[in-house]
Amino acid sequence: MPASIIRFLNQVAAQPDHIAVCEAERTVTYGELGTLCRRLAARIAGVQPRVAIVLPPGPEAYASCFATLMAGGYYVPLDPEMATDDRNRILETFAPDILVAAPATAQACKNGHSAAVIDPYTATGDQLAQPLPPHRLALVRFETHGDRPSGVMISHEALDNHVGCLLRESGITPDDRWSQVTDIGADQSIADIFGGLCGGATLYPIPGDNPATALQASGLTVWHTNAAQLAKVVDTAAVEALTKLRLVILSGGAVRPELLDRTFAANPNLLILRTFGIAEAGASCSTLLHLYNDNFKTACATTVAIGKPIDNVHIHLVGGTSPEEGELVISGLQLADGYWNDPEATEESFRPLEEGGAPAYFTKQWAERMNGHIFIRPDHKVAAA
Repeated sequence: MPASIIRFLNQVAAQPDHIAVCEAERTVTYGELGTLCRRLAARIAGVQPRVAIVLPPGPEAYASCFATLMAGGYYVPLDPEMATDDRNRILETFAPDILVAAPATAQACKNGHSAAVIDPYTATGDQLAQPLPPHRLALVRFETHGDRPSGVMISHEALDNHVGCLLRESGITPDDRWSQVTDIGADQSIADIFGGLCGGATLYPIPGDNPATALQASGLTVWHTNAAQLAKVVDTAAVEALTKLRLVILSGGAVRPELLDRTFAANPNLLILRTFGIAEAGASCSTLLHLYNDNFKTACATTVAIGKPIDNVHIHLVGGTSPEEGELVISGLQLADGYWNDPEATEESFRPLEEGGAPAYFTKQWAERMNGHIFIRPDHKVAAA
């Protein structure tokens, strides 16, 4: 059984009355979330079904993710607010057996597709007693580039490694209150949903357009964010909201040292986990760095370092004039299985570092190593292979 399912079910068994998800109008306990998962899994169960989940952040979306995996299937997570044409192109490409969505959303999504529809808001009936044998894939995360959707295939092995690392490095406990800011189809949401609920924390789906208000109102202890969102809080009167946090997971693109200066000035006791990752190599966490008020400047140049590779992930610098610079290449068991139904793109980006070796992902980003830290160089273009 995949480790992420075991971790989640262990939390359901150990603390059924603990709040798993807290929204403005309701709370859902781990016991209630586990029951919903098993009911949905019983409806989804088939021959390793392919499932599209088109739901906003919340208990029904989270339960649907775990339920699909418990039912032996794999899923694509989609934002119901995304452009209709983009969503329908993804659905046509993925061709799901089952569509999990509210009725109005399902009607807009069907567009001639033959998928069976499950409404998670009215799920009742039998529960799946035991998880079914898993497919190799856990999920496929799509982006749209023009008229052509591109789907990254993420295995259970990659997901479990990602989640296991976050749990070890973040020290998550049931006392934690963890944000879930982005739509369920974003890279960051993988860490939030599986990290928070596999760690026994309470997950708070909050709007991304005004995180400061949610931080102040909910008393979050863990905020997973990016540099742009962090700056919106640090540079306003809402900076006091940072004082209740114990942990910021800071993922995404380049981070400037002066942003960390202002953040630690607001909360000197904060731990920042600087993570770097892309969907092809572990979503939001392929590398990780612990930053504290008294050490973060050692990991700064013009930007903040991206950290060291997490367990079972390897970083290579390829094609530079010295071993200390080159294209950032990532290998290890957290790599994606390639692109959905696109062997040409898979072969271009996932290729062995040496003849006969295992595939590695060539990120097309230039990096350099300084004082033991790796820094991305956005000013340096990587030549086409």
